[in-house]
Amino acid sequence: MNRITNISPVNVSTSAIQIVPFDATRMSLLIRNASGGICFIGTSAKTPDVNGFPLNEGDSLSFKVVDGDASEVAFYAIAPSGDANLRIVMSYQN
Repeated sequence: MNRITNISPVNVSTSAIQIVPFDATRMSLLIRNASGGICFIGTSAKTPDVNGFPLNEGDSLSFKVVDGDASEVAFYAIAPSGDANLRIVMSYQN
């Protein structure tokens, strides 16, 4: 079983952006707030700051198919008080 891993930096500010697109082949996903202020992660572009999960600097979220998580869904982020620098790690089965 071959695995492909991609690591991407994403800068988030006061406008919600899609940080991870939907991808049915994704097996795992890690989102880490590498630096900056708090940001909120959610599955809706409209309200990630209201319904999203808060990520402080140094915090991370992970999703794995083997754990029953929905790692394939799209995720959005917003940093209401300024900028946050995220690192996204995605693994796919080849």
